[in-house]
Amino acid sequence: MHLMEVSMLNKRCIEIIKYLVDNNLQLSLKEAANFFNISERSIRYDIDNINYHLEKNGYMEIEKFQKGIYSTRESIKNLQLFLEEILHKFYVFTSDERREFLKVKFLFNENNRLLEIGEDLDVSLSTIKLDLKEVKTFFDTNTLELNFISKQGVVLEGKEENIRQLQLRYITRYIEINKNRYKSRYLSGGTYGLNFIASSIIENLDDSILSLIKFFIKRIEKKLDIIISDEAFNILTFYINLCIARIKRNHIIDNRQQNREFLLKTSEYSVISQEISHLENEFSITFNESEVLVLTELFLGSHSYNFNSSFLENWIELETTVVEIIKIMGYQLNMDLTGDKTLIDGLLNHLKPAYYRIKNNISLENPIAKEVEITYFDLYSTVKKVSKPILEKYLGKDLPEEEIAYITLHFKTATDRYLSNNRKTKNLLLVCGLGYGSSKILAHKLSELYDVNIIDTIPYHKFLEIKSFKDVDIIISTMDLEPHLDIHIPIVKVHPILSKDNKEKLISLGLSEQKRKVSLKNILETIKESCSILDEEKLIVGLKRNLRNFYINDFEDRKNPNLKTLLNLSSISFSESANSWQEAIRKSGAILVKNGSVDERYIEDMIEVINKNGGYMVMNNKIAFPHARTSQGVFKTDMSLIRFNTPIEFPGNKVARVILCFSSKDQKEHMDALNDFITLIEKESILEKIEYATQNEVLELIDKFYKKS
Repeated sequence: MHLMEVSMLNKRCIEIIKYLVDNNLQLSLKEAANFFNISERSIRYDIDNINYHLEKNGYMEIEKFQKGIYSTRESIKNLQLFLEEILHKFYVFTSDERREFLKVKFLFNENNRLLEIGEDLDVSLSTIKLDLKEVKTFFDTNTLELNFISKQGVVLEGKEENIRQLQLRYITRYIEINKNRYKSRYLSGGTYGLNFIASSIIENLDDSILSLIKFFIKRIEKKLDIIISDEAFNILTFYINLCIARIKRNHIIDNRQQNREFLLKTSEYSVISQEISHLENEFSITFNESEVLVLTELFLGSHSYNFNSSFLENWIELETTVVEIIKIMGYQLNMDLTGDKTLIDGLLNHLKPAYYRIKNNISLENPIAKEVEITYFDLYSTVKKVSKPILEKYLGKDLPEEEIAYITLHFKTATDRYLSNNRKTKNLLLVCGLGYGSSKILAHKLSELYDVNIIDTIPYHKFLEIKSFKDVDIIISTMDLEPHLDIHIPIVKVHPILSKDNKEKLISLGLSEQKRKVSLKNILETIKESCSILDEEKLIVGLKRNLRNFYINDFEDRKNPNLKTLLNLSSISFSESANSWQEAIRKSGAILVKNGSVDERYIEDMIEVINKNGGYMVMNNKIAFPHARTSQGVFKTDMSLIRFNTPIEFPGNKVARVILCFSSKDQKEHMDALNDFITLIEKESILEKIEYATQNEVLELIDKFYKKS
């Protein structure tokens, strides 16, 4: 090959090297050509180009092993190292990635020279200085200050507690714990830039002490008799690792007065003060009173499965508030829930740490809050109407939508208990690795669809501690459980919003389906044919109560737009292509922009939501529902439906070939249409039909759906 024909390694060349690594260093021309959808000749040209760069960098080349088969004697480890070098050499960081890297550098490193940062990112000093303006503003808004200590040296200064809070935010954004190792959250589906940022954070964490930290947390968990969710467990692990490193470098939180008096009286403070000596002795450091107070706050703010500590000074007032909410909710739902001790305890267990989180602006993400609102819209609306004014008066602050979603789930479980009878049911144990909210929505979906008794919902680390499963019929999990576990009970992995395959598997294990929904109007008309109704309104209330969740309330006229009004030929596009999920979102949003429903700001807001929360809006690895909160960029409620030629990769190792993008003028107008689309997925298999249908055929399917209902 002539030197002038050699080019830099493009994305496909890099993918071919990855393909070689994944296939034990052997490559079949025919299979590779099929995999990459190109000719065998193109594969050979790419191998020549790869070999040029391998030889240039001192690695062994890819050689022809036999006819149509190529191989290399280079080790997998060295090829991965070569990939890393090439990616860094040719990768162009986006402006957002550069600024994120700068923030991480200043947050976690004390000696920062701009020239060295420029070399890391392969950009000029002037580019770094331009980025610094925005980075400085970011730190200013977080009450921290960037100061120049020499001609090109920069240091971050401010209260130690503020620095650690921001460090913790970045660790949870970029890092996850996998098998006692810190790993980038973006290894699957993320850019090189995001993984580069993650690796620079990991350099400041010590995963060799993870086992010891986890043991420390479990001791406290046991002594306090609480169960901490996996999400909170990881946050505590991150913070303690961070804490040890900062104290070792003499960065200490001191003289902390905020909430000191009642924190000192909590059982959490007492237990942590006793147990902290294990860490002090192991690492030859000292946790002063202020350090223990901050750690106490984190334990209090943890989203626990059972939070028994009465740490609030005014906890009696909280219990009174909970009883008031339950009483009013019972009246609204026509159910007497005042004697439901499980509901009272559940709400108290949730609201005690929630109170502390809200008061101190500590947030734990609830990525399925919107799903709760959609799935249980009537109940969610009632919970919001009742609890928001009562709790905001008690808290003195706004009640976040995420907390309303959690409260809704408690009431959903309570109404299920109220309406249940003595039918024989399967006992299910739920193990959820996606957080407390995901486990709750799964529990409620299972209760709606099947005759089941959910005996417990626990995080993965507590599942490993169970010695006996004698009362459990089936274990259901949102994550892969180790196959070597010696458990002679069916274990089923499912999606939080059960897929068709999930449902078929559960039925095969003996779960019986609940009855289908019926029309209230049809029932009432049938009753009228045989007798006179003295009080129609009271009868309807009784029917709703006895039919549980299995009725269609067709007495109320729909005021919101439906799928027929929101989806038309101009808002449906099939056979599209996109090189990234960001491009796919922009193509979906462009239809809304063209319709005059949103402007470009809304598209960027949707992308930001996914960057922040991951691919939670992807359902069953088939369809994504991108959206953002109502903003100045939304002018009316609208929808677009796009089918792509190939699946689009989203963060979190999720894929979707279909995108239903929507905007909402008031966060409510889209609800009916979205609920109808989800019903079409579950009842009419619309996703399978979209795979081969035309735009007109999809519209006909929607039209038939409304005629039937």
